[in-house]
Formats: sequence, C-alpha cells, structure tokens
Amino acid sequence: ADVRQLRKLLLRSEEGRGFDIAVVFCGVNDGKQILRGRLPSAFRRDLSDLCKELQEAEPEGQIVLPCIPGYLCAPQLQVWPMRHLVKFFFSMYEAEKEAVAEGSAYHCPTPSPTFLPVL
Repeated sequence: ADVRQLRKLLLRSEEGRGFDIAVVFCGVNDGKQILRGRLPSAFRRDLSDLCKELQEAEPEGQIVLPCIPGYLCAPQLQVWPMRHLVKFFFSMYEAEKEAVAEGSAYHCPTPSPTFLPVL
C-alpha cells in the first residue's frame, strides 16, 4: 500500500483502538506512483497527513518512519546504471520522510551499505 492507501485504512479502522508505537514502512510503493505523476512532494504531504491523523488518533503514541534500505542491497538493482539511479531516486523519498519526521515522528536513517547483509 502507498501512503494514501494507508490513510484510507486508518480511516476505516475501529474507533478507540490505540497504539504505543506506529511503525510506518513507506516509500517504495509511493515511488512507483511517480509513473502516475505523483511527485515526492505529494508523498511528503500524504505522509504528513497520515502522521497528523495518527497523532490525533493516539496523542501519546510514538510514530517511527524507518528508512527503506532494501534497495541498497537488492541484486537486481545493483546492475549498472540502476545502482546509481535507484539510490538517487529513493533518496528523494527518504529526504521527504526525514522532513516529515522532524515535526512529528522518529526517522531511522539509511544505514551504510557496510552494515547491510550481503545477498
């Protein structure tokens, strides 16, 4: 699901169900939406709205927006020229995620490739 679909799921969820921590894995499916004309700036707005809605649903809950390091070690994406394009492409989404996290969530930065498993 992309961030817009996650927001719809949140709106349909039962009222009164709280949480201690919400871990929102996002960015990969949102990146695919660029083919439909949805830019990283729209991802930022959608993610910001989702975080606000989560905060309203559970003011004491913590929100975590982890990075998506999988693209750094996926074998299919390590072939030239993809390895350079993929890093550039996903870094735009990670930057937007980091900007949203500054105001309302925790962001787990992208680890160095030396700390990622070798596939």
